Amino acid sequence: MSIPAFTASALAISLFTLEKAEICSAVADRMIEKMTPATKYDAQNADGKPSTFGLSRMWNVSAHEAARLLMIYAVAHLVTGDKKYLEEYKKYAKESISQSANFDRNMAPWAQLQMQISLEAMLSFAESESERNAIKGIMGDVSALAAKRGGADRLELCADLIVGGTTPSLALLRQVKAETGLPVRALLRPRFGDFCYDRYELAQMAECAAELVAAGADGIVTGVLTPAGALDTDALRPIYAAARQAAEKAHRTVDCTLHRAFDVCCDPFAALEAAKQLGLATILTSGQAASAPQGAALLRQLVEAAGQEVEILVGAGVSAANIPALAAQTGARAFHLSGKQVLDSRMTFRREGVPMGLPGFSEFEIWQTSEENIRAARTALDAL
Repeated sequence: MSIPAFTASALAISLFTLEKAEICSAVADRMIEKMTPATKYDAQNADGKPSTFGLSRMWNVSAHEAARLLMIYAVAHLVTGDKKYLEEYKKYAKESISQSANFDRNMAPWAQLQMQISLEAMLSFAESESERNAIKGIMGDVSALAAKRGGADRLELCADLIVGGTTPSLALLRQVKAETGLPVRALLRPRFGDFCYDRYELAQMAECAAELVAAGADGIVTGVLTPAGALDTDALRPIYAAARQAAEKAHRTVDCTLHRAFDVCCDPFAALEAAKQLGLATILTSGQAASAPQGAALLRQLVEAAGQEVEILVGAGVSAANIPALAAQTGARAFHLSGKQVLDSRMTFRREGVPMGLPGFSEFEIWQTSEENIRAARTALDAL
């Protein structure tokens, strides 16, 4: 039996389940014992000597390794419930976040992966909203930089991609702008669900639009529908106006985009004409289908109807493999994709059946932009 086959077998899983608490606590106890200035914070080999290449050093390390120690304590606490591991975690948490934020912007993909998984474990233990936002901000920076290195022209920035995206924090926006130098359009979506908002949500959206632009956003991506499914231009005007006023105050311009609310409106051509009247730069759409390849026929009609007034940005199910066909079928030249890869959490203790978000979605998956996926898409687009 191969190693991958064995590790996925029922026998291996049963053995791990029986011993996971002992293993995790033993590793964490060794960290507590060895994390001293005398050892230079090296966990050391079984013979008491540091590893040859410094791999067992757990503190005052490279930024992409700064959260490893915290991940060990976090997992040990989750598995055993022993508060001593939580106390050890708290000793290092703030400094770990600070060190992680100074990561090498040219680090290898495997280092990005290690860093993201460790930080994901830390999210559950954040003691404040600001600490949680700081961790999420670093994780967002890593994905944004992967997109930049892969050849992305611009970024659409959001939080909570697993539910289609929500408004990102101002801290994340500032970090991504500072680190990538790319134009960033920020999603303006106050919650998961439909696009019919009440007056309180609309007031929040207008205020957020101004704040995002003031914080450096080059564009706002949003959409509002009436209960009957039409584009709600009366609701959208104050939101776009707030964004434009903030841009004018900062002596900049701002691009306003209609997001995929367009894909669930009742009349796409009426919505397109309304978007033109609102002065929108872009419409992100799949052609009112589950994926862009399925909506290719309508996308072609929309590209033709939009002309030079509005950019039709093709999104949903877009990849390097289908960009050539989509370009040929639709006439579009702008494509939107997350380029994501789904990473398995390093959580060893997994309490199933207690969802922390949407039922049906795994709590133990991390979504991260893949530099390789973006680079492949860039190559496909350049070949058109």
